[in-house]
Amino acid sequence: MSEDKTEAKSIPLDRFNAVVTERNELRSTVENLKSAVSSTADTVATVEALQKELTELKSAYDQSKQDWNTDRELLTAGIRDEEGRDIARFLFSKLPEENKPELSEWLKTATSDPSSAPRALVPYLETKSATPEKTETADQVSPAGVPSSNQGAKSTNQPATAQTVSDERIKELRMDAVRTGDWTSYREHRDGILKSLRSS
Repeated sequence: MSEDKTEAKSIPLDRFNAVVTERNELRSTVENLKSAVSSTADTVATVEALQKELTELKSAYDQSKQDWNTDRELLTAGIRDEEGRDIARFLFSKLPEENKPELSEWLKTATSDPSSAPRALVPYLETKSATPEKTETADQVSPAGVPSSNQGAKSTNQPATAQTVSDERIKELRMDAVRTGDWTSYREHRDGILKSLRSS
């Protein structure tokens, strides 16, 4: 009786081998899936890192493009001094957002009418000086209407050729003019200033 029970509980060898083979295949499949999942996770991490780097590069490019456009506007307005451009950027950034003009319009208003520009920016503005009106003086026309002997003579106060003016001197002339409201000295050096700017 006991022998019959032992025989009934035994597993055929073919069946045993089939189960072992199936188990080994499942184990191999699980290992392959684990490897694939790990590789996919690495790929996802790499893609995310590249996406982040691309976003940062795009942001840096957009900022550089905006900075260059701003610099171009400032240079076009005649603000060649780097310190002056920094001041202009700062002052423009402080304008209220409501009804804020374009940078080019703001600079155009400032250069055409320095009295309306922020005081800190005025020394760096390149304004067009008006040509002084020619007036007749007492020594140019005699009481009898006869031209004076000085008429037509060249002034000895002005040089025959304009001399270049250093950046520091230009800044000094502008600051003095803004402080005193007298632009005479600045206008007298206008040719030299223009010559300096052309050669820079």
